[in-house]
Amino acid sequence: MDRSCGGLAFTVFDSTGEAGRWATLQLKEGRGMITDLQRQVRFDLMAARVLEGRTVTAKVGQYIADFVYMEDGKQVIEDFKGGMTDLAAWKLRHMAAQGMPVKLTSA
Repeated sequence: MDRSCGGLAFTVFDSTGEAGRWATLQLKEGRGMITDLQRQVRFDLMAARVLEGRTVTAKVGQYIADFVYMEDGKQVIEDFKGGMTDLAAWKLRHMAAQGMPVKLTSA
């Protein structure tokens, strides 16, 4: 007699819209339209300045992307937004300044 148990995977999202976007991206990955789908990927926000003739960098914060995946050979960093706070806007501008623009999606 087989006594193996089933399993459950619980994933928490900030909104139903974000959960729906995750489901859509999972379908796209299953169809081969995107690859390497990940959630809650951390990126350091760095600042640089010239000090005594040399460039010095420092971590000034962290941005956590809702989704990151590969599409057409390029990395896509995506954030699902229902609204925008000043801090979120600053982090998105900072990511763009570091050469990593963020794709915004919403419901």
